[in-house]
Amino acid sequence: MIGLGRRISIGLAAGTFAMAGALHAADKPEVAAPKPAAAQPANGEDGDVGSGADVVTRHSGTFHGRAIKYSATAGRLPIMGPDGSVDAQMFFVAYTQDGAAPGTRPITFLVNGGPGAATAWLHLGGIGPRKVRLNPDGSVPAPPVRLTDNPDSILDRTDLVFIDAPGTGFSRLSGDAAKGRLLEKRGDLDAFASFVQTYLRKNGRFGSPLYLYGESYGSFRMAGLSDVLIRRGVPINGVVLLSSALDFATLQPTNINDLPYQLTLPSYASIAAFHNRLTPPRTDIDALRREAEEWTTNVYGPALAKGNKLLGAERQRIVDGLVRFTGLSPSVIETENLRIDVPQFMKYLQADRGLVTGRTDGRLVGPPPASAVEEPFYDPAMGDLTPAFTAAASQYLFGELRYDISLPYRMYSRDVATRFRFGRGDADAVVADSDRQTLTALQSTIVKNRNLKVLAIQGLYDLATPYMSVKFTLDHMPLPPDYAANVELLVVPAGHMAYDDARALREMNDATVRFIDASALGTR
Repeated sequence: MIGLGRRISIGLAAGTFAMAGALHAADKPEVAAPKPAAAQPANGEDGDVGSGADVVTRHSGTFHGRAIKYSATAGRLPIMGPDGSVDAQMFFVAYTQDGAAPGTRPITFLVNGGPGAATAWLHLGGIGPRKVRLNPDGSVPAPPVRLTDNPDSILDRTDLVFIDAPGTGFSRLSGDAAKGRLLEKRGDLDAFASFVQTYLRKNGRFGSPLYLYGESYGSFRMAGLSDVLIRRGVPINGVVLLSSALDFATLQPTNINDLPYQLTLPSYASIAAFHNRLTPPRTDIDALRREAEEWTTNVYGPALAKGNKLLGAERQRIVDGLVRFTGLSPSVIETENLRIDVPQFMKYLQADRGLVTGRTDGRLVGPPPASAVEEPFYDPAMGDLTPAFTAAASQYLFGELRYDISLPYRMYSRDVATRFRFGRGDADAVVADSDRQTLTALQSTIVKNRNLKVLAIQGLYDLATPYMSVKFTLDHMPLPPDYAANVELLVVPAGHMAYDDARALREMNDATVRFIDASALGTR
């Protein structure tokens, strides 16, 4: 959810799960002499971050029509504190092609967001070699949850390293002092930079083409990390930003910031059309989207800029336009003072049907929660997904990858989410605008490397990070035209977890393959 105050969170809430799972019957990997991981506290609390042994399993698969043999390594790397003690152990799963030359084989580091979410979403959603089996539209089949091979994985083009942030997954922090250092924006970036450098050193990968891939708050994280790594002398070939949030000013309205209202409107229009709530009905979604973009930029935005001076016939024209593009009633629009935020749109679009519209995927709906007070961030699009991914991660890590550790895997850490700060100092201190964005860091990375390329992927039906917010942000990055040409935006017919939609997954992963092919060895 996106907070409206100091706390900013765009992650996915998911409960921790118990250890369970069995080998997938069709894929019994050859195990490379694993040692049992070191024993950990059974309650899974932070404080004891003792290292666990890496476990390596051997596999094969076919991705984009190419058969490869690969190794999966599950393990943890230490993050050292200023006094030389361990601040955290960061869990990872790395997939590396067997027999490939490290100097030419690309490597991609991937992370989810939150803050507080583990990276099992990206890992098992559609980027890794195995994925959660979903219906083609992204909805969840009836239990039990099944894992399936993922022919659309990008493993045929790049090795993959999925990382859980400190305090999530099997990653653990050593105590309150470490939490104070790492559960804030800059400390978080330093921890990830240390992880990347340590992994590259231990595995002889400093000569490999390097990519960063982040989803949701993970995109915020990877944009910032790109600059930290460049400053540390680690060159980068490309950055992939999925469901991005690079500047929270485009997502969080205030009394003097109407920008989020206008940037969300094209997503409202697309979702309303999908549910047949527009009059007249619209089936030409692409044309509708272009119309909504033009109207919100040239009419709606300038009108909102007039504030309480917007009156009479001019105000009525805006009401009429909002009715046309959102499907909401004039009375709702007037009650909300022409400014429809995401929770209100979710609540009102299909209220007459007794339904709430999804936030992370506006195509999905559900009945309202029993108590809006107890569930203020209720999202019907997440109701089935969270337990499905939780169970699947348990099956996969403890079963197919045979990782043995006496800790619960934290799909979502409320402790991380509530403690995380965007500025240094007291948790209640005012956060500077510069700490609410990493666009400046990404721009700095790009201008220092004219060959670096950025691919942003957005879901058309995503209300958590609307696609036009990302378009606006990228379009306002101060870059010369030849540098700006290296930044690409792809909008796919999906929600926040775009990989949940089978057609969108294929489209986004095909685009990522082309992106890597064009930039891995400086061929652009």
